[in-house]
Amino acid sequence: MIAPGPHDVVVVLAWRQPAGTLIDWCHGLAADLSPYCPTLAAADPVHSAGNLRTALLEARRTSQVLGRTGHDVTVARLSDLPTYHTVLSSIEPQMLQHLRSILTPLREYDAKHTDGALESTLRHLIEYQGHYTKTAQALHLHVNGLYGRLDRIHALTGRDPRTLEGRLDLLLALEADALLAL
Repeated sequence: MIAPGPHDVVVVLAWRQPAGTLIDWCHGLAADLSPYCPTLAAADPVHSAGNLRTALLEARRTSQVLGRTGHDVTVARLSDLPTYHTVLSSIEPQMLQHLRSILTPLREYDAKHTDGALESTLRHLIEYQGHYTKTAQALHLHVNGLYGRLDRIHALTGRDPRTLEGRLDLLLALEADALLAL
């Protein structure tokens, strides 16, 4: 289990009960610890010490996702989260690096241009689920200004943030970047 915060609090247990009872136990622990730790990220039990690293990485990834998105969630495992989190957490670091590299042109552009804010624009577009008006309002832009930024993101990355496929690629790049930052 991982308790999110400025530092990891890692708990490794010898669990001799059925695997399904672990989450119930974690909910009880979370209730007792709620003043100190609002969420717990748990990994499924492993059967050998060689699998502890994988369990720790799963719990860390779950903790990170809960910190960003788990508003009312107190206990979760990676398998409880959206599928793309599970998929990303299981792929090789080289593939994560490849996905992250999709963001490189945006970051280079933003570093050179004070009016860029392309990565921020992308994050807002994803947060507002592709809703252009809400995204533009959140960025204090006219919708035409937003369209200009989306055109530039498309030109720089080769992924069109106006399409579901393009947004998905860009979302995976952002998520891979977050996973590599752990």
